[in-house]
Amino acid sequence: DAVLGVHFFHLVPRWREALAEVRRVLRRGAPLLLGADEPQDAWARCREELAACNEVDHPGVPHGRFFDFPADEGWLPLGERHSIAFPRRIRPRQILERLAERSWSITWRMTDDQLARAVETLRPELVARFGDLDAEAEVPGGFSVQGWLAP
Repeated sequence: DAVLGVHFFHLVPRWREALAEVRRVLRRGAPLLLGADEPQDAWARCREELAACNEVDHPGVPHGRFFDFPADEGWLPLGERHSIAFPRRIRPRQILERLAERSWSITWRMTDDQLARAVETLRPELVARFGDLDAEAEVPGGFSVQGWLAP
């Protein structure tokens, strides 16, 4: 009746094959719903900056194509992308810790040296933006869903 893919296709090197399998199992007229963090989200911006400065990308669907890649295979967008904005409460130090722990898939292909440089480059930026890295801060967040119909 539907397939929901959230934070998935960017991890799959053979994403075209995975998308073909989605098409195979969907009933005619049933949607593929893709969900991901909004690019304006503070966490997402951090990951984007890491990718750019370290010249790495995801093993699957390329960075910046999370919502439109099905068009490459002839899928049709089902209306507009739906977004919801919400605040997140974080401690900025958590961003550094998640980065150092390779929690984000964008870090999986970084060398240890790139990762160490990224942590040290990001630390002063977070201090400049938030001050105390251990104090809770509210940052804008968001999530979007885009529907697609198989060709």
